[in-house]
Amino acid sequence: MLASKPRQMVTRSALMEQIWDGSWPSRTLDTHVNTLRRKLGGGEWITTVRGIGFRFVGDGAMKTA
Repeated sequence: MLASKPRQMVTRSALMEQIWDGSWPSRTLDTHVNTLRRKLGGGEWITTVRGIGFRFVGDGAMKTA
């Protein structure tokens, strides 16, 4: 979902609803995002928009919306 909308912020609630029908604890999402960051080789690929959601940067460089 993040990769399909590069550089666009995706809310936590949208991700939770799309992936788990909103029925899992939000820390589960954080764990999966951290796993993705490790597999991609660093945290710069997926940025956190504190208190709102996440953004997939795509090119590995920090971008602003």
